[in-house]
Amino acid sequence: MKDIKAIEVNENVIKEFGKTWALVTARKKDGSFNMCTLSWGSIGVLWSKEVVTIYVKPIRHTDSFLFEDDYFTITFFDEDHRSDLTLCGTKSGRDIDKIKESNLEVIELENGITYKDFKRVYVCKKIYQAPFIKEGFINNQESLDRYYKDEPFHNIYIGEIVAVYEK
Repeated sequence: MKDIKAIEVNENVIKEFGKTWALVTARKKDGSFNMCTLSWGSIGVLWSKEVVTIYVKPIRHTDSFLFEDDYFTITFFDEDHRSDLTLCGTKSGRDIDKIKESNLEVIELENGITYKDFKRVYVCKKIYQAPFIKEGFINNQESLDRYYKDEPFHNIYIGEIVAVYEK
C-alpha cells in the first residue's frame, strides 16, 4: 500500500465514479460498518481543501453510518470486482452481510475501512452534510422527475481528503 498525495492521482475521476464505481464505507460508534456502491461523486477543491463529494439517499442503510461517522472512505477497484460492487449497490446491509456474500476482505485503517485488492482509497474527514432541497434545482426539472418523483432527495457528504492510498 503506497501513501500518495491527492494531487498525484492520475485518473479520470468522471470515468471512475460514473463507469467503474466506488464503495463508500463508514462506521458507527459501536464499531459496526456498512458500505454501498457509488456512481455519483466528485473530487476537487472547496474551502482551500482537497475534497471528495458524494451523494447518498437517506433510504440507504449506509446513510445512517455516514451521518454518524466523522470519517468515510471511498474505495475504487479494478474491473474484476464489478460483481462485488453490484452486490453492494443492489443489496442492503440491513438484510445481508455484504462481506460474507462478496469477495471483499476488510482492511482497517486509522480513520476508516477499506478492502484488500483496492485500486485506490481516499480517507475523508467529513466537513459538510446536508440534503438536496427542491428549491435548489434550477432549470433541472428533468432530474427532479427522473430521480425524485417517488423517492427522497440525496444527502450530500463532503469530506476533506486526509489520506490517499494506491496499490
